[in-house]
This record gives sequence, structure tokens and C-alpha cells, in this order.
Amino acid sequence: MINKNYKFKSSDYDEILFCSDTHYNHNPTWDIPLWMRRGFGSVEEHDIWLESEFSKVSEKSLIFHLGDAALNSTPEKMLNLFNKTSAQIFFIFGNHFSPDYALYRSAINSWKVDSGLTEDDYSKTSQPLDYEIFPFTINRFVEKNIGQRRTKRYEPDFFVQGSPGLPLRDSRYTLTYLGIQCNIQIDKDLYQLSHMAPKIWYYMGDDGVALVGHSHGSCKGINPNDNEGKILDCSIENSRLYNKKAFFSLHDIKSIMKKKDRLIVDHH
Repeated sequence: MINKNYKFKSSDYDEILFCSDTHYNHNPTWDIPLWMRRGFGSVEEHDIWLESEFSKVSEKSLIFHLGDAALNSTPEKMLNLFNKTSAQIFFIFGNHFSPDYALYRSAINSWKVDSGLTEDDYSKTSQPLDYEIFPFTINRFVEKNIGQRRTKRYEPDFFVQGSPGLPLRDSRYTLTYLGIQCNIQIDKDLYQLSHMAPKIWYYMGDDGVALVGHSHGSCKGINPNDNEGKILDCSIENSRLYNKKAFFSLHDIKSIMKKKDRLIVDHH
């Protein structure tokens, strides 16, 4: 968790976007799988729509992803979605985090020592880390010269650029891990980001906003049309109902929060 607010100016970006629970490449053997619940005819149709949504995001935008990016997947497949845009992505871990945490582990290992991992060998990434570092920024892909061709190859042992800390000066195609919770400030507004919905969050009494995921629109009180407390489930289910998109924009968030009442549940 970052000890200080991560600060942003909305005027520096085309858009600031929020999403959660993309569940890319998730094709469970359920009677009604998630992609069907979202109104798609197949997991392929679901994933093509997600890819299209990410491809619309400009290079000068920011994406805050609040967890559960991909399931039944690999880091390469997850990055197939993330690399549809060159915008910088900030990431909060969800409760299904195999591919994104495998990528994080390999990046930390690469930063510490040359781990010797290749794009086809993630066996070492399953080993527990000695420590975790947040924020931690990595390249989403690197370009390598292979013979006479210039090719984008996924090589986890070369993902890391620079030391852990603030995002790289050239923020295109980077992914910044923020841990399981993070407090950010956009202009003068305060936001707590997490995957699970809290009952109490930072600056709650001063109209601080909590942006979460996980519940897929099923948790009463944290959806766009609920008004008890300035908290929002940013899942794909809610964004599709609200604006037919995969993201809530900062403008959407502000419009939604204007209709929500401040809720104080303790006096501490």
C-alpha cells in the first residue's frame, strides 16, 4: 500500500478511466458463464468487445483497473488485452490474480537478479517473493530485433525499466502495480481504490470516494443508482448498464457521486 496519496491532474490526460473484473479469457464450465451473463454469445465475442474497448483508449489517457483482469489465462494472454492501448495502466490486485501476479513476480525477480525466465517458462514465478514493492512499474512489452524483423515479444525477464517508484517518464505501454489498496488524489478529489468494497474508507467524512469491484453489480448500495454512501462498483456489468462501455470515466464518477449521499457509519 502506498503511504502517501498518488496525485494526478485531470488536465494532463485525455481521459481518466476506471474498470474492474474484465475477466478476459474466462470461459468457466458454469450453466450460465460470465460472458453469457454479460449478454455475449461466446467468450470470444466477449473478449473481442473488451479488446475493442481498450483499443479506443488514447495514449494520453490513464486506466485504473481494480482487479480480476483475466482468468484461466496466462500473462501473455492478459497482456494481449492490455496492449490494445498504449495508455498507462494502474492495477489493483483482485481475488483472482494468477496471470497478473505471475507477471508481477517475474518482474520483481527480474529486477532483483537475472532470473533466466523465458516467455515460455513461468515455473519460477510460483515461488513466494521475499518482499513486495508498490508502486512498481513495468513495460507491458519490449521490442526485439530478430534477424531483419522488429518484433514485439513478451519477455518477463526484460520487463522492468528502472527502479520501483513513480511511473516511467515515457509512460506508454507501462503497467504500474499498486497492491491491494491505494489512495489517490485527482485534482482536489480523494479516492480509495480497492477490489473489495469497504464499509469505512479514507476521508469518508469529507466526501472521499471509494471505487471498487468484485461484486459484478450484485452488492446492494454500491451501484450507480444507489445513493447510500459515495462508493461505486466499477465492474463491467455496471459500466455496460450505465454507458454501454467497459469503463467509467472520471466525468461519470463525478456525475454518479453527485447523486449519492455522504454516509458516516462511525464517529472516529
